[in-house]
Amino acid sequence: MRAQFQAKSILDTKTDLMAVAVFEETKAGARDIHQIDKKLNGAVRKLLEGAFKGKKGESFLMYTAGRLPFHWLLVVGMGKEDKYQIKGARGFVGAAVRAARRCNAKKIAFPMECLFKKDLSLTIEDFIQQLAEAASLANFSFDKYKSRQNGDGKTKTVEEITFIGSAFKASRQALQRGVNRGRLVAESANLARILSNEPSNVMTPAAMARAALEATRGMGVRCTIRDERWLHQKKMNAVLAVAQGSENRPRFVVLEYQPAGVKESPIVLVGKGVTFDSGGISIKPSEGMEKMKYDMSGGAVVIAVIQALAKLKVRQRAVGIIPLVENMPSGAAQRPGDVIRTYSGKYVEVLNTDAEGRLILSDALAYAQNFKPKAIIDLATLTGACVVALGHEAIGMMGTDDSLKARIKEAGERTGERVWELPLWEEYFEAIKSEVADIKNVGARGAGTITAAMFLKEFVGDYPWVHLDIAGTAWVEKNSHPYLNPGPSGVGVRLLVEAIRNW
Repeated sequence: MRAQFQAKSILDTKTDLMAVAVFEETKAGARDIHQIDKKLNGAVRKLLEGAFKGKKGESFLMYTAGRLPFHWLLVVGMGKEDKYQIKGARGFVGAAVRAARRCNAKKIAFPMECLFKKDLSLTIEDFIQQLAEAASLANFSFDKYKSRQNGDGKTKTVEEITFIGSAFKASRQALQRGVNRGRLVAESANLARILSNEPSNVMTPAAMARAALEATRGMGVRCTIRDERWLHQKKMNAVLAVAQGSENRPRFVVLEYQPAGVKESPIVLVGKGVTFDSGGISIKPSEGMEKMKYDMSGGAVVIAVIQALAKLKVRQRAVGIIPLVENMPSGAAQRPGDVIRTYSGKYVEVLNTDAEGRLILSDALAYAQNFKPKAIIDLATLTGACVVALGHEAIGMMGTDDSLKARIKEAGERTGERVWELPLWEEYFEAIKSEVADIKNVGARGAGTITAAMFLKEFVGDYPWVHLDIAGTAWVEKNSHPYLNPGPSGVGVRLLVEAIRNW
């Protein structure tokens, strides 16, 4: 999708659909459409003075019948102006893209003056980046396996968005820079969504390793793909144990992004890459198991973040590590009660084979220390307990370094991919002590998200570390999000790009 900024007025903008925001009570934003009301014989004014109140989520779509430079006018209610936040602007853009797709509008324009408020604590460049991200995310669809879409063989998507405004003091170059950055970040987030949408018979560990290579090819990123033989040589027995029940053999991917002249220690990102999770011998219920194709979302996010950093030429070293396995039950699968010697040398008692994500991450986190990182950040669809604790609105965050957690939290507030910290008190470690090994892979029923993080903490050494449990946010249910369609969300890409870009 093309994206641009133009210093134009509404009446000077030729497009298919013009989307205008109007606030409740104050009707701020109505001035953007008063200038076109005469050409529509007062129809807009009548709606603004009548049934349309500008409440949040309220909207109407009007056909202009060739009387304006655009075919459709969309007016979207923003709610009360004193409660307006950046997420409202992102939701407005999402509503406009969805409306455009319904009426097959290929081009959209957004007047920006009434949307940008100084109390949002964003520069206009960062603000327009957020809108460009939301537009691209809302325009995403995954229809690779539909032989015909919408009855005519074509998918209805928006091809061009234009942000318009003539009253901004910032240079047009700065505004276009924000648009470009937003488009590139969203493209990478959409890559994570594509990878997570692929069915598990397609997105095997080997296929995902190849996808990592293709996603970063020609960008100055070194991609190393290790096979089962290497895993045996390195004694990464936790990865091998999870993978041993599957015909699809494991892979271990390392992506190294090093800008020229940057010598400082890297930030290491580790992503869970379970391309299908049946639960193994501790098999999951059949209901909803088809979604377990997205249990590699953490790994997909790591690939996408490294790609975005390279596209944006961020001056920060970063390493992505993705252990890739399929967790299946078979005569060769690991069993409850097995004991594994991990890459770190610590022994783990496996009580539940469906707690496999923390096993493969234990080897990957220990391996991350070889890069002597300035920070380690891992992402994983790790625990159902996180969904119980936080629902689908926040990422569970735990870690060992306050400044690192603060960076992540600030980036979450800016991007809308919010995090909520849970404690890692030493008392929680008691729940995962084993009588036959150093540690066991599950604790008691309570505090499951925290005890999973306590398990991971044993493998990060003394390096600053944050764990992000995205189990509740990596999948969007039907009609539950203002600018993300149902399915994998790509959550974590914008969060980590923002954190690393502003390091």
